Amino acid sequence: MAALWTHWDLEQTTDQILTLWIDVQGQSQNVFSTEVISELDSVLDELVSRQGVKTIFIRSRKANSFFAGADITEFAKIETIEQAREVSRRGQDIFARLEAIEPTTIAVIQGACLGGGLEMALACDHRIAVIDSSTRIGLPETGLGILPGWGGTQRLPKQVDLLQAIGMILQAKKFSAEKAAKVGLVDRAVKPDELESLLKELRNSTIDLNPQKSSTWIGWFLNETSFGRKLIFNATEKRIARQNLHYPALGKSLEAIRQSFKEDASGFEFEQQAIGDLLFTPTCQSLVSLFLNKERARSLDTWDVPTSIQEEKIKSLAVLGGGTMGAGIAQAGIKKGMQVVLKEVNEEALDAARSRIHSIYEALLDRKSLTEDEANEQQAHLTFTTSLEGIADVDVVVEAVPESLGLKQKIFNELAGTCNQDTIFATNTSALSVDEIFAGVEPKSRVGGLHFFNPVHRMDLIEVISGSYSSPETVGRLLKLAKQLGKTPILTKDSPGFVVNRILMPYLDEAIKIAIEFTAQNRDPALIDREMKSFGMPMGPLELIDQVGVDVAAHVAGSMSIVFGEESDTATVLERMVEAKRLGRKSDAGFYNYVKGKKTNAIGLQPLVSGIDVDLVESPTTELEEVLTPIQQRLVLAMVNEAGRCLDEAVVADAWMIDLAMVLGTGFAPFRGGPLRFARQLNHNNLIDTLEKLAAVYGERFQPAESIRQLGQQ
Repeated sequence: MAALWTHWDLEQTTDQILTLWIDVQGQSQNVFSTEVISELDSVLDELVSRQGVKTIFIRSRKANSFFAGADITEFAKIETIEQAREVSRRGQDIFARLEAIEPTTIAVIQGACLGGGLEMALACDHRIAVIDSSTRIGLPETGLGILPGWGGTQRLPKQVDLLQAIGMILQAKKFSAEKAAKVGLVDRAVKPDELESLLKELRNSTIDLNPQKSSTWIGWFLNETSFGRKLIFNATEKRIARQNLHYPALGKSLEAIRQSFKEDASGFEFEQQAIGDLLFTPTCQSLVSLFLNKERARSLDTWDVPTSIQEEKIKSLAVLGGGTMGAGIAQAGIKKGMQVVLKEVNEEALDAARSRIHSIYEALLDRKSLTEDEANEQQAHLTFTTSLEGIADVDVVVEAVPESLGLKQKIFNELAGTCNQDTIFATNTSALSVDEIFAGVEPKSRVGGLHFFNPVHRMDLIEVISGSYSSPETVGRLLKLAKQLGKTPILTKDSPGFVVNRILMPYLDEAIKIAIEFTAQNRDPALIDREMKSFGMPMGPLELIDQVGVDVAAHVAGSMSIVFGEESDTATVLERMVEAKRLGRKSDAGFYNYVKGKKTNAIGLQPLVSGIDVDLVESPTTELEEVLTPIQQRLVLAMVNEAGRCLDEAVVADAWMIDLAMVLGTGFAPFRGGPLRFARQLNHNNLIDTLEKLAAVYGERFQPAESIRQLGQQ
């Protein structure tokens, strides 16, 4: 008999037991497309017609994916508010049918159970989650600027405590199987080798999936009384008030949750209305664009990587240097099953590297991001050494030593005579020239750059740098390595600062210029950071320098005369701060003082700007003053203009790459979509006029780049 459906399959275990299997064809993850959800409607027709069925297990044939949510590519094609609301209503109706069918439904969750996947699972009678690092359960819709639209805001508060429901939805939290069981989101969390035994017991009806939940008086008060719930809602409204300005989905989600406690269906209707209201906001459009571009960057087809290389597997990796960055790269490799050799100069440095990797795993275990067995299995793939043994025949060597051109050249010149000629050499540098680093290496076709971001186990971005002599095959394999590591690559040419630092440094440069001016005017430089946090940045530019290290910023400033010029007041101030041992958080003093890791007051820069001529001028009146304050204009447009110069010089191939890199690499306000997307949202004539006025007052650095002048024509 031919299969009834493409993506669903019914398996009759006994007369009374059915298993509904999910396997969305043509996708690595199960996602809800129009076709998939329409088939589910048909599946429900079949289930209703079956007589005598008592239990239905819902499972996935993909080991790493129960359901990863809706197909965002389809979501992005919705053209009207009415269409958006109809998509919401359709999903709600189908999950309501699932909830209402007579047999007991049990969702068996292994792998991603996100968005619509969790909304479907919540419509089932019971949920079992498999303890595995791939199992992540949550409602991440607010991260896309919308809310759960298929009943998630209505069912979740009935399943978990109100505070948990609010946190899961508003913060887009993803829970492990164990955490989901602890909060009552799933009935049971089981190890993979215990799953089939549990399902057998359930088929025989020998165990109860409804354990007694413990409750406290305060828990009863906050969850079961209208006054207690009102306290929670009022407190949450105050907490999100500032964020809600830029992320309206937060307020809409909170109201939807509030309405879930009504007796009628108004909460479901509110979800439908909210989906239509939110989908076409600039915030949602920007966040969805970022999501799709991230998927685009992760596809090797985007970068024209030959199929033969895409089908290869990089099995071994050597990491030279076990500092914070090197340890992070090594851990990223073993996490993905590669054999990794980590080399350090001596045993003392090697012990420090072991400690760093151990700390990464301790943190991952504490967060339940992986199991102890998985941690042990991954670390078994790692070898520590102080010699070149075991490195000669690895697939890729990644260097992560201090940013010294001479040191990097020495290391690779030595390796060139040791490693196989087909071993790829990659330097992890933030600003040095790849071509210069490999000047003495032959064959040069096998070299390139991989600029990781710190901390590696949290930061998603890798800049893949193609040197002048890097072969397409080498670049393809470096992109393949980035994909294997689970990272998002952006391909750049060998240019000072590549993309992220190239655009970030004019922003930091401008911030320090303003700080110098503020010092001469006896104004508080902390205002600079407050202005940029108001714009939507996660931290201000001076805080950011303290975070990454003043010494690191000084080094990059010294390597990027393309941005700063040969004589830079910014570089001078940073160098003086290094001499004064004001290195940022690491020394408890930078642009701010720190007490036990907590930021206190901004320091006075007077001793650091001695002898620097300050030309105090009045900020020009511009056409963008209703959109950006004078400080924001100088800082934001410094990034916008440098992004334009990167396009002018073909540092990357397209504007979306810059936007994605800046959001992933620097935290550029995601709801604005990146510097170039933000620039497109401005009136183009006003943007050009403002840049020209800034250039007339502050210097040529604000003269509009050609690509910025052309934005209005795109």
